[in-house]
Amino acid sequence: VEVLTTGCRRVFWLASSTSHWKLDVCARILTMFAAVPWTASVFLYAAHRFEETLFQSTGDGKQFVDVLNEQGIKPGIKVDTGLTALPRTKNETATTGLDGLPERCARYYAQGARFAKWRAVMRIGKDDGAPSDAAIIENTHALARYAQISQAAGLVPIVEPEILMDGDHDIETTAYYTERVLSYTFRALNEFDVCLDAALLKPNMVCFIVLWCRNSLWLGCDMLEPGDCRVGLCALFCY
Repeated sequence: VEVLTTGCRRVFWLASSTSHWKLDVCARILTMFAAVPWTASVFLYAAHRFEETLFQSTGDGKQFVDVLNEQGIKPGIKVDTGLTALPRTKNETATTGLDGLPERCARYYAQGARFAKWRAVMRIGKDDGAPSDAAIIENTHALARYAQISQAAGLVPIVEPEILMDGDHDIETTAYYTERVLSYTFRALNEFDVCLDAALLKPNMVCFIVLWCRNSLWLGCDMLEPGDCRVGLCALFCY
């Protein structure tokens, strides 16, 4: 379960492979806010779920989506199915999950999901020139198709073109590739007639695109120190 919070905090609950243990953890997380109602209204606005838990229920038979809705928390769903190697590239990847996505999104909406999430992952390689044009085009095309399909099913798509921070490159290099990937992303979104006002962009903390997409958010912060995320956000908004 990934709980989205206002501000810069993201709470992860790592479950073991035991399904009963995971079910108990999910139930405890979601019901603990009901015991202190103001915590949900002040700090939580959405809960991102995996397909496994979207259809599960608490021990007393109440569905998790109903528990969330009763507290004013919007349920969401991760719809991509992971990464696969991109042929004829140097260890680059593409995100899978478009096969059968219209039918899945319709089922998720009927179950109570109101937003979706798709993560496209690209890396920066100083020696091999990654991300290649092939990786950028493939991943941004898939992001746009996913967003189009999600909106057609009534789901708000979270568009996440992630540029990994791994490597010894400088921030200027990260900014260059981030801007390049975002340019391809918004071109693809426009080509597939995605309504930007009904989509959420999850960018990194290098570039902040306000003119193209007013609905930008951070689902979490991967900086080393707890206060770094807050400092980074303040610097962006003051820039």
